Amino acid sequence: MAYSLTDYSTTEVELNDGSRSYYYKKCYCSVELQGEYIIFTSHKVENNAFRQQWSIAYTDFTTPTGSAATVLAAIKTIIENYAGGGTGGGGIQHGTASGTDTYTATISGVTSYTDGDSYLIRFTNGNTTGANLNINSLGAIPLYRNNDGPIIGGDIEDGAEMLVVYNSSIPAWQAIGTSPNTIIAYVTNAESISITKGQPVYAFGGVGDRMKVKLCKCIIKCWKFALLN
Repeated sequence: MAYSLTDYSTTEVELNDGSRSYYYKKCYCSVELQGEYIIFTSHKVENNAFRQQWSIAYTDFTTPTGSAATVLAAIKTIIENYAGGGTGGGGIQHGTASGTDTYTATISGVTSYTDGDSYLIRFTNGNTTGANLNINSLGAIPLYRNNDGPIIGGDIEDGAEMLVVYNSSIPAWQAIGTSPNTIIAYVTNAESISITKGQPVYAFGGVGDRMKVKLCKCIIKCWKFALLN
């Protein structure tokens, strides 16, 4: 298929998959490169397009074109060129959060937290338990799953980008775009081999809300002994 992503207006981008067009507000969009694939994400459901994320090989783009880095840079330029954008217009500004659970970020021009302030944050590391975000050393504010209470381990994945909105009445950052937090998100295999369905495991350790498991080898040995006898 042939894809194009173009500047539709001062506030929207148009993504065409060869058969129809989808329109997304620039202030809610982000883009990253994973291998040879451009990952385009809208952090808010749009009325005209229920699909929020696209994974497209950079070679499948007819507009823009070039190397993977060139296509990525061109799309970033389109997304960041929105009305009200930049450091002084009240638009959605970008920042990268470092740390784990206790996150810090630097965003030019931010001198205080005001109700309704919104920022697009890329989290370098995922979280292991409840977390907070401190922008420009203005104070650590808890992160919430939008309107669903404090986030828990696994809500933020490594490299995730989320829209955070400051709610002064809680106070908290209400995060839009958290990961689907299933059991798989925070139970990991501590073995050097695969664990398959039906094998007994035991809790080996963990950090925060995340847990590591290992195979119950003693049970396996007993089971094998019973079969042989």
